[in-house]
Amino acid sequence: MRVSVEYMSLIRDASGVDAEDLISQTDSLTLADMLEHLAENHAEPFRAAVLDNSGTMHPWLMVTVNDVLVRSPEAILRDGDRVTIAVPISGG
Repeated sequence: MRVSVEYMSLIRDASGVDAEDLISQTDSLTLADMLEHLAENHAEPFRAAVLDNSGTMHPWLMVTVNDVLVRSPEAILRDGDRVTIAVPISGG
């Protein structure tokens, strides 16, 4: 299966790329599995940006799957899904 991943804001800076495709030999994987796989492929700043010390997705992370906000790390991803990962930025 192939999942397209787009990085926004600070996550893009931490990953070093704007987007990439994740290819898996399984029919589906969870959001948590995807984040762990991506963290293994990128440097420590990326891991620290998306996962806490226990390997759990940060609660402030904004993840959309096919333009729908997803809060659960157990959400199932399927072939052809488009995932966007960002950290919300606010200011005044």
